[in-house]
Amino acid sequence: MLAKIVEAGRLNGKLLLYNGFLYARNRTTAAKIHWRCNVSACGVLVQTCLFDVSRLDAEVAVITEPKDHKHPPTRETYAAQARLVGEMASIVMVCHAVTCSTLYGNAAVSTSKILADHK
Repeated sequence: MLAKIVEAGRLNGKLLLYNGFLYARNRTTAAKIHWRCNVSACGVLVQTCLFDVSRLDAEVAVITEPKDHKHPPTRETYAAQARLVGEMASIVMVCHAVTCSTLYGNAAVSTSKILADHK
């Protein structure tokens, strides 16, 4: 399975998405990039060949397979966050009066309810 680069890290950093887990770049050598699980308490490592990390959705082969993580995969969480951000952006585009605190405070509420409340 190939890994993909996604833009989700702090300070516009790039993360590696592999088998449902997110990894932050740890260090780079002449031939490899070392990645560490994005969950700080986990610490699982994976290695990829050297490639252009700035290319979003770049697919890259993993050289060293990771060991078992101490937590469930993040793919579902990442997908849910991406959907939520997309929904929040669409609400702000339609209803400029809605505040960020309203959006975050009502994150569990459906987007249609938030739109209805702010018309």
